[in-house]
Amino acid sequence: MAFEPRPWQQDCLDRFKEKLAEGGTSFVIEACMGAGKSAMAAWIAKVLLDDYAIDHVLVLVPWRSIQGDAEKGMMGAFGNLMGLDARDRFFVLKRRQARQPRPDMDATITLYQEACNQEAIDTLKMWQADGFAFALICDEIHHTNEIDSSWGEYVQEIQKLSSYSVFMSGTFFRSDRRPISCIPLNPSGEPIKDYRFSYSQGVKDNVVRSVTTRDINATVLLYDKSKDEKYDVMLGEIGPKELSEARKQVLDPHGECIRHMIETAHIALMQTRTKFPDAACLFVCRPGGSGNYTDDGDKSAQALEDKHVHLIASQIKAITGESPTVVTHRDRDAVGKITYFRRASNPYLVAVNMVSEGCDIPRLRAVAFCRYTTSEMLFRQIVGRALRLHVPEDGTAAQIYIPAFPLLLGFAERLYKEAEEGVRDRRCEKCGEWPCQCVCDACGKPKPCDCQRTLFPVERVVMAIDATPVNDGGHVGQEHVTEFYVGYAQRIKLENTAHLHGNDVQMGHILQRFTEMQKQAHERTRQQQPQASPAAPIVNPIAERDAMRRRINRRIRQLAKNVYANNYANAYYTEIEIPFRTKFKIIVDTWGVDKLRQVDNRLEKRVTEAFRHG
Repeated sequence: MAFEPRPWQQDCLDRFKEKLAEGGTSFVIEACMGAGKSAMAAWIAKVLLDDYAIDHVLVLVPWRSIQGDAEKGMMGAFGNLMGLDARDRFFVLKRRQARQPRPDMDATITLYQEACNQEAIDTLKMWQADGFAFALICDEIHHTNEIDSSWGEYVQEIQKLSSYSVFMSGTFFRSDRRPISCIPLNPSGEPIKDYRFSYSQGVKDNVVRSVTTRDINATVLLYDKSKDEKYDVMLGEIGPKELSEARKQVLDPHGECIRHMIETAHIALMQTRTKFPDAACLFVCRPGGSGNYTDDGDKSAQALEDKHVHLIASQIKAITGESPTVVTHRDRDAVGKITYFRRASNPYLVAVNMVSEGCDIPRLRAVAFCRYTTSEMLFRQIVGRALRLHVPEDGTAAQIYIPAFPLLLGFAERLYKEAEEGVRDRRCEKCGEWPCQCVCDACGKPKPCDCQRTLFPVERVVMAIDATPVNDGGHVGQEHVTEFYVGYAQRIKLENTAHLHGNDVQMGHILQRFTEMQKQAHERTRQQQPQASPAAPIVNPIAERDAMRRRINRRIRQLAKNVYANNYANAYYTEIEIPFRTKFKIIVDTWGVDKLRQVDNRLEKRVTEAFRHG
């Protein structure tokens, strides 16, 4: 997969190189939710490995959802986007101490809790003593100073041992005002960021969705002990003393407020799904209230812990008729459930805090808060799950539903103002509107006009609930229908009036699926027949040659440190130019893949020998 950086990512990398050129070794990045921090981290890692004599990159993340797998998350960004080899464990085979990773391993992407301990520090000191240079990248660095957590102290130790360090977050502030480890502060106590990409800039550049909020107000029945009487107050007007009772009534799964929120979100989502058939909504529930919960397999205790989330799920099923996907803290396969939901098309996901940070589900277009929080950071992280863009897009804002608690209204208002600023900044300079409403020079109508739609004129579009036309074909669910098959569907409609009112995209999708089924049947028949020789795998020689050049340089650097006392010229001359009787520059500039593989194989054996014998 070719990586095409967004403008902000290119600017960030340029600033990163500038700081390193100035002699800096630490870099702090703030980027809004959904901006692409994982891809940014992978790109920085590749640059450090290729251009700054780094042998390995250690990446620390707080959650498995951010760590990801071969397709998504940090692991997917390193592998799919950058072609880097990464492992997902710091300690292998339960060893609590280890030498440096294999020479061909580019990165380790693991959790804070695995690397923030004394055994990991001792291992990294061993790397440093062996001359094995590594860089540190910390994502969501604000988690290092959690209450009763020593992660921050260990991260500071790791930073001292690393050659370079990069710290990233989408929210460089904490509601508890605790300082964040490794982040410098200005005289007023605010964190100093080397590069900042705000939510307003993300909306302006069309990197993330804008947001709109619907608050659900309610009447709360309260009791005044001093007067021995009951009284009513609107939720948006309650004070601190009335908050506890208001939360019980408003967040009751069987209460009218939650019912109204579910109904409102369902109606809006069904309208959205007429254009985007896989659109989904996340319902965020409060954690369980069991103070004496024990993890001893007690099903009754487990049911108490997850009681609220299951009650909300039952209400959604009763009101909408849709069975939601439920993810709780105690699910052993919570990550698997989230991965399945990401690829599916069912409309509702109900969770506690499992879907808050780094969880990439672009089809989420709405979030409903069935809980209360005093943390603006957590509020923004949860809302951020609905801000990631999904193809195709039309500028539709993410829908956020909240009970009208004054504190939540304040969080939502600040976020909305940032989004409004971004939308205002990307409005057309001529007409002042977004999307542009300027008159077309060709037809004299406001844009987007009919003459700009060659395949789907406005008058001819028949919108079905599961088929969306676009300029290069269409979409049915998550499947793309090419313009070729949509064109054939239109020809069939012209030649046969029985299909006159059929949807072009749906008919094209049927034709496309039929062709794919024929190809699959033909492939199965071909595989069953004896073949003279197996087909050679498709190899991209340019990419393969580039990867080999990187491996050769990295292995020579390791040999120079461990065998030649940091004499790089001697290492290149002895290990490459003498055995192959050719100048190194000629080898890397002119030799093909097959000859470079011979050099790589020889160096691999030499590095392995040095690795084994110390």
